[in-house]
Amino acid sequence: MLDDKRLSFDGHVKSLRMTGDSALIKLSLPKQSNDIHNGLKANHQYRCKVEMAKVSIMTGILRNTLNR
Repeated sequence: MLDDKRLSFDGHVKSLRMTGDSALIKLSLPKQSNDIHNGLKANHQYRCKVEMAKVSIMTGILRNTLNR
């Protein structure tokens, strides 16, 4: 689990699946980061609140707590 803080990443949200009031997102990250960037793993699903997922897609910033 990641802390309550902003995490910027050089990549984009690869997929998004809404599940009630939360969302599952999968990230695409640059290859040179060895598939880990600021503690985030490429092609790994993270659960977050729907509004945070929408912000992530628009700004490339994950906010709030993400559960693995």
